[in-house]
Amino acid sequence: MRHQAYYKGGKGTLLSKTPFFSPKIKSLYEYFPDCKIIYLVRNPLEVIPLMQNQLYATCIYSNSQMRSDNDLQEQVYETAKYFYNYPLAQLSQTSKISYIILNYEDLIRSPSSVIQMIYKQFGFELYQNIC
Repeated sequence: MRHQAYYKGGKGTLLSKTPFFSPKIKSLYEYFPDCKIIYLVRNPLEVIPLMQNQLYATCIYSNSQMRSDNDLQEQVYETAKYFYNYPLAQLSQTSKISYIILNYEDLIRSPSSVIQMIYKQFGFELYQNIC
């Protein structure tokens, strides 16, 4: 983020799309008090198998000794639970104008109207060629 902010010279809007910011929401608000957060929620039944596959692949790639399947499944479940619950707890303590919670399926089904809603809520100027 520091590199991207430097590149922009501190001007403009920085958009960073990463699920790994989910457990860092409190820090994001601390360091960037005017930040806007879009919390995109996917169905856990789709996410958890993907997380599990990534964990297995990482263990195999790094030649790590794999624990039992039950241990890995429990670790994936606890991590997913944290990634879903922590952001909601943090966002509930902030101003409703600084964040939006979106359903991933809504974005896929109607991207133009969802983007327009985001821009409207955050007060961003919407250029005609965006949607």
